[in-house]
Amino acid sequence: MESNSDMVDPLPDSEAVLAQFNRLIQELLRGNMQRNTFWPWEIELLLDIESCSLRESNKRDTLKR
Repeated sequence: MESNSDMVDPLPDSEAVLAQFNRLIQELLRGNMQRNTFWPWEIELLLDIESCSLRESNKRDTLKR
């Protein structure tokens, strides 16, 4: 019989997630998205950013922070 730990996907490494987050933010700031595959959390973040009622220049400044 398999244990529960064999059935659960491991959590991603926090350093890997941070690196992926930084890559996504840099791509947004450059305005240069050259990929078409995203992690589900990246899509949620992109949708949240898109739904913000900020002007484009303010979005850029907010992303830099």
